[in-house]
Amino acid sequence: PPTPPPPPSALTPTVGRGLLPASIVAGKRARLQQMVTLAPTSEAVAGRAKVDLVLAPTSGTASEVTIATAAPNVRLQPGRQTRVPLVARGVAPTVPAGTYQVLVAVTDPAGGRATIDTGKTLVVQAS
Repeated sequence: PPTPPPPPSALTPTVGRGLLPASIVAGKRARLQQMVTLAPTSEAVAGRAKVDLVLAPTSGTASEVTIATAAPNVRLQPGRQTRVPLVARGVAPTVPAGTYQVLVAVTDPAGGRATIDTGKTLVVQAS
């Protein structure tokens, strides 16, 4: 049987300021930053969350690539929020050349998942 999708996240991510170049060369050093704000959707959330900065190809069959991960220990009441910085020093040389959408994926302490589009794209060039 197919794997059921994860439940919706108890955390709502929003994208803050970020520093993303228009293009980078795979395997070369580059600085990519994205600030993410997490807030509980309805009830209090406590525990270890996972926040990923993900590149999703805009075309072709390449798979998504996680380029940065943070695992903050969150303790949030309704109406409160926390900021999580994501920093990547570049992408692996194995990442295929192409244009990618930059996404943020959040997994809450219970395993619920939410993914949002940052509205930005990144061109990865072959090394």
